[in-house]
Amino acid sequence: MRSARRFHIGPESFTSAEGNATAFVGYWQGDENLPSRTALWAVDAFDGELHTLYDGGLYFYRAEWRPGGRAIAMTGDTLGYAVTDSALPLTIVDLASGRRLEIARPDRSTYVTNIAWSPDGRWLAYNRAGWPRSPGPCPDAGAWIAAADGSSNYRLREPRGVGAWTFVGWQPGNSRLYMSEGGQSSGRSLWISALDGTARRLPIPATRPQWLSSPRTGTRIAVRVKERDLGGAHRVTVCNALGGGDRELGVIDQTCDVLWSNDGSVVAYTDRPPFQGPVTLRIQAADGSDGRAYSAGSRAGYEPTVLRWSPDGSRLGVHSNGWYIVDLRQRTVTLFRGAYFPCGWRSDNRLICRGREEMAILSEAGAVERVIPVPHRD
Repeated sequence: MRSARRFHIGPESFTSAEGNATAFVGYWQGDENLPSRTALWAVDAFDGELHTLYDGGLYFYRAEWRPGGRAIAMTGDTLGYAVTDSALPLTIVDLASGRRLEIARPDRSTYVTNIAWSPDGRWLAYNRAGWPRSPGPCPDAGAWIAAADGSSNYRLREPRGVGAWTFVGWQPGNSRLYMSEGGQSSGRSLWISALDGTARRLPIPATRPQWLSSPRTGTRIAVRVKERDLGGAHRVTVCNALGGGDRELGVIDQTCDVLWSNDGSVVAYTDRPPFQGPVTLRIQAADGSDGRAYSAGSRAGYEPTVLRWSPDGSRLGVHSNGWYIVDLRQRTVTLFRGAYFPCGWRSDNRLICRGREEMAILSEAGAVERVIPVPHRD
């Protein structure tokens, strides 16, 4: 007789910039203590309503909230598991109506990787990549753009004479895309492209998709470039959105975050810590002024350091060996001691948190204000 599988909520979460909703992942484990099934939910941070986005096999999920926090684009794949390669379609889910709009279906040669909404929420950009364990021709690999209502969906072609490129981010406050030309082992170039493919090369170091930090608004971006002579660390430079005005922030570990506030006025990052030791959070205005440093926990081994801005930019959560709340107005750092672990900020600066089998809303002081049960029958 098969025993019931144990359930728990995992550490992965995706909170909207507005702080009104979050998506999270649940896992079922058998007697062998290995995951056997996953599900992805979204929860309204105010009324606690739960929405099942996917419930099925073993997947690593990617999800991006459309500006406004009422619709979410999601996909997933099995590449981190020792199972047959499989992926979920890229789908936009409207939480109010329940409508699901399929944007891209995986096939035998490609699946969807990087996804991001344009700052105005009208467009969704994504990359199709070839399956790494099944090399072969990938005619559809590259950058794609879809309208939010599904009325348009097309591949963004490279300019004549330009090698293969991939989407890496949106220009702040604009519907132009940053594109990276070049392979893993070759030199890279960064381009700016209009929706119709009109593009020009920028005087900015290129980067891998997850290594360009671009806010929805503002005039500056942060670019991370891997330095081989620094043991795989990243050199971080802040520059104007269209190049120029470069200012180096420093060298950080590849497991550390670089994150802009919602309005693009302030950038936060952590110094490259030793294998074990204190974590220093640095915060700087986009123009390079008003730099501040805070001690926020410590690093143990390869544990990543994750940053989470509050929607109003007054606070920053730092996940190192715990969750630290940095209050930028009071200039204080406090270790969060609640019974649940924070996923992100609600718009009123409450914390959206996860427990083992439920979600919860807590105050900064750790008081439980609401518990949201998560149905999880095997």
